[in-house]
Amino acid sequence: MSMRGNTGADEGTLRLAMGALLVAVLASALFMLLYRFDNKYQYPGNQPIAGVLMLSGEEFEAHPLRFLTREWAYYPGVLLTPEDFAKGSPQNYMQYVSIGQYGGLDAGNPSREAHGSGTYRLVLSLPSPGRVYALELPEVYSACKLYIGGQLALELGETGEEAYQSGLQNRIVSFYGLGQVELLLAVTDYSGYYSGLVYPPAFGDQYSVEQMRKTRLFLRTAILLLALGGMVIAGYFGIRLRRGQALLFAAVCLCQAVSACYPLVHTFFLLPFQPWYVMELLCSCMMPLLVVLLQNGLCGFSKRTGLIFVLPGLLLLLPGMAAVAFPGRISFQWREAFSGALDLLKAYEALYLIVTCSKLLRRNRKNRTLLGAAIFFAVSLVFDRLLPLYEPVYSGWFPELGGLAVAVGLSAVLWAELGQAYREKLVLEQERDGLRRQLSFQEEHYRALTGQIEQTRAARHDLKQHMRLLQSFAASGDTEAMIRYVNEYELPAGVGSARTYSNRHAADAILQHYAARARESGVEFDASLPLPENFPLTDAMLCVLLGNLLDNALEACRRQKEGEKRFLRLRGRVEEEQFLLAADNSCAWRARRLGERFYSDKREGFGMGTRSIRAIVEEQGGLVQFEPQDNVFRISILIPLRS
Repeated sequence: MSMRGNTGADEGTLRLAMGALLVAVLASALFMLLYRFDNKYQYPGNQPIAGVLMLSGEEFEAHPLRFLTREWAYYPGVLLTPEDFAKGSPQNYMQYVSIGQYGGLDAGNPSREAHGSGTYRLVLSLPSPGRVYALELPEVYSACKLYIGGQLALELGETGEEAYQSGLQNRIVSFYGLGQVELLLAVTDYSGYYSGLVYPPAFGDQYSVEQMRKTRLFLRTAILLLALGGMVIAGYFGIRLRRGQALLFAAVCLCQAVSACYPLVHTFFLLPFQPWYVMELLCSCMMPLLVVLLQNGLCGFSKRTGLIFVLPGLLLLLPGMAAVAFPGRISFQWREAFSGALDLLKAYEALYLIVTCSKLLRRNRKNRTLLGAAIFFAVSLVFDRLLPLYEPVYSGWFPELGGLAVAVGLSAVLWAELGQAYREKLVLEQERDGLRRQLSFQEEHYRALTGQIEQTRAARHDLKQHMRLLQSFAASGDTEAMIRYVNEYELPAGVGSARTYSNRHAADAILQHYAARARESGVEFDASLPLPENFPLTDAMLCVLLGNLLDNALEACRRQKEGEKRFLRLRGRVEEEQFLLAADNSCAWRARRLGERFYSDKREGFGMGTRSIRAIVEEQGGLVQFEPQDNVFRISILIPLRS
């Protein structure tokens, strides 16, 4: 037996390892495909060399869209204009940089300030005939002037040091080009974490650039709507069911919505750097903390265990937010240290998720979903470090996709739990309705008994008068008058007519109620339910059991055609320390079922009555059997008695 158990455990571990390996392989294949086909740095088409992009007509027709990523001429520390290049190159220091290679205007020089001013220059050699071109300029941190062909084509914010004002927006600029066309971008930033031209501009014909932009906005809008929908639904269930986990997931969806709407907002609106970028960074940093708290709740961890991750995240979040929230100069060393700390935090999160899910796999199958999502997230972090020269055209950054996978995995588990909680809530509401029904039955039974007692009391009072009259007849010897009076006398209606079905008041009240309803519907009702003193069901449980049983039976009888025999019989007895309960009712059709569940005839889906009966009986360690037969439906219940 032990060897067989160990073999089963080994097979389960092997299947788990193979599944984890499969997830890692599929995730790796996805990221490699994205790197190759959805990467601005891998997009086909010629790239600038030494600050000049040479385009022939054939090459442009083959690749009407490209991203200008390589070898821009960069002049740090100065704001230049086309006039400065009118008589040749200015006598300022210049270096060639690739866009995205550095995170600030320092251009990788530790001794230079990460913020300040700088100028980017690129010369386009365009083929004839001339045509209209489009240049998509992404957010430039955080104020800029764009000159095309010596003319000011776009101005965002204010680049002057004394009158500096940030302004971020993703814009498309169209221009007519032929021959040598100069692109000159003068940039100033004193506002935040990044500075300068960080994201590669897109260049091509107007249709291709706009089509690329519309596709990207469509995908971002879809993610935004899904995140907002998830937030609303999770918030509703969290409040309705009082589940903190659902509210945590609503917060995760809110952070995802903010991250998704950030590109949309900066496409349609010109906004200052503060406070919008701070909000976006806050949501990005809060996502891992919320995800871990949510997983702790789903996996049943204590709050103390969750602090193992939350505290390091908060210690990193607070100084990072403080540095970004307040305008100032951020050094090259500080930016590199903060980036490294963020990478460590994400790696720690991935490791935490994998370890916690792996430990709980034997407890609950749902952790397989969470483990797969955690492995996907870990692989995304690995590829983010292995392939740093990546910027998505349409989809998202590798860690963003990994975080989205974790959110989807958590949502799948959470929705399953919420569905189960909602079903349990329906059962509880039905039990509460049963309790209300029990109270109603008992009140009705009490009123009937009270009425009968009053009638009996009045009859006894009247009986004294009748006896006196009969005594007077007897004293006078008027036998005929006495006989005539006795024959005319009748007991008041209802006196002595009450029938008892059970020795337990709660059960008798329910049976009295359904007996009256059966008489009104023309159903023959016969019940005998003597309950022993050690019967384990409480009055509330007994009410739910009998109420659902008799309600379903009476409903089946009512659905019969006119003229058909309608009956409802219920019998209970004790045999060998067990209570046996059998209920038979007539019906006009065979009940529809799927496995152990019966379809409802009152609404779409499965019936709740039989499920409630089964739940109460099995909770007491008993057995219940539903036997649909031709024109008869039988329920047999066996409940062990307390010793």
